[in-house]
Amino acid sequence: MTAADAPTRRTFLVAGAGALAVPVLAACGAAEPAGTPTTGPATGTAAAPTPLASLTDLAPGTAVVVEPAPGEGVAVVRDEAGDVHGLSAVCTHRACLVAARGTELVCPCHGSTFSTTDGAVLAGPATQPLPPVELRVEGDDVLLG
Repeated sequence: MTAADAPTRRTFLVAGAGALAVPVLAACGAAEPAGTPTTGPATGTAAAPTPLASLTDLAPGTAVVVEPAPGEGVAVVRDEAGDVHGLSAVCTHRACLVAARGTELVCPCHGSTFSTTDGAVLAGPATQPLPPVELRVEGDDVLLG
């Protein structure tokens, strides 16, 4: 092989990069889409919901903030009459997780304050209320949905 027939460094590097890229790109396209399974593994029935709170631990006139999934906070509120309702616990200003303080939900990032009654803004900088979250009570457990 003469010097003129030998591959150049550039040709060698391009060919090597291409050879490495093909299996990587093929692997990216072969993966199943990520998602949450909706059925149990063996029976095909719906997975049991995880309780957010227990009525025993939630006295009337109090609220608790839970995080069922990272970044997805829910404020479980039990009013003075004992009725339970839910509000998003993600601040509408900058998406920080709020904390329950008495009859208010307070954002630790910038100080926005919301009512536990209906999610209304009591103090800014947030301008939008916390949206409601549908909850249900089964026995002593408070569940999403």
